[in-house]
Amino acid sequence: MRGAITHTGMVDDLARYWTGIFSTGGDMFGLAGRTSNSILLYDVLNRYNEPQRRYHDVYHLWDVVTKLWGLCNDELVNAPREKLQAVWLAAWYHDAIYDPLRSDNEERSAQLAQHAAAVVASKQIGSDAASYIRATQGHQKRWEGEDEVCLYLMDVDLSGLGEDSYTKNGLLIREEYAHLSDDEWREGRKKFLESFLGREHIFHTEKFRASHEDKARENMEAELGAI
Repeated sequence: MRGAITHTGMVDDLARYWTGIFSTGGDMFGLAGRTSNSILLYDVLNRYNEPQRRYHDVYHLWDVVTKLWGLCNDELVNAPREKLQAVWLAAWYHDAIYDPLRSDNEERSAQLAQHAAAVVASKQIGSDAASYIRATQGHQKRWEGEDEVCLYLMDVDLSGLGEDSYTKNGLLIREEYAHLSDDEWREGRKKFLESFLGREHIFHTEKFRASHEDKARENMEAELGAI
C-alpha cells in the first residue's frame, strides 16, 4: 500500500474510471462497451502489477489517472473532445511497458496505445496518444503549440517531484534499478537531477508551477546535495 488507499481500492477506482471513459455511456467515448474493452482493462492492470515495478506500478497509474480526472473537470473542461480522448488513452498506457533494462519503454508503450485505440477509439486518437506518451520520455515541450493536454499529462506524470512522497518515491525507483551498482546509480541520478534543475521551469503549466515547482526544486536540490 502507498498513500492512504489499498491496492484493492485503487483497482476498483481504476475500473470505474475505465468504465466511465471507454464503455457504454462513458462521458468521453460512449462506445459500445465491447468485451474487448474489459480485456484491455485487465491487460493494462496486469502490466502495472508486474514484479519488476516498485514505483511505476498500479499506484502510479492510479495517481496519474486520478489527477487527470480532476483536470478534465477543471482546467481541461473546455479542451477539444478528441484531445481529451487521446490524453486519457496516453495516461493509461504511458508506462504500460516498463523494463528498467531497456531505454525504449515509452516507444513500445506508445505503440501499444495505438493498438488499443483500434478497439476503443480511432486511428487519429491513437496517433495523438502515442505522441503524448513519447513526450513523457524527456518531459520537455517539443515545439511551440504543443497540445495543452500533453503539457498537463507531462506535469501530472512528474508531480511526485514536488510532493512529500519524493524521498520514498526515489527509494522505490532505486529498487527498480537494483541491477546498477551504487556508483552507477548515483551517476545516473546526478545527471537526471542536474538536467531538470537546469531548466527554467520543471513544469509546463501555470497550475503545476504554482503548486509543485518550488517543492520540486527543494526536493531535488536536497537529493543532489546528498549525492
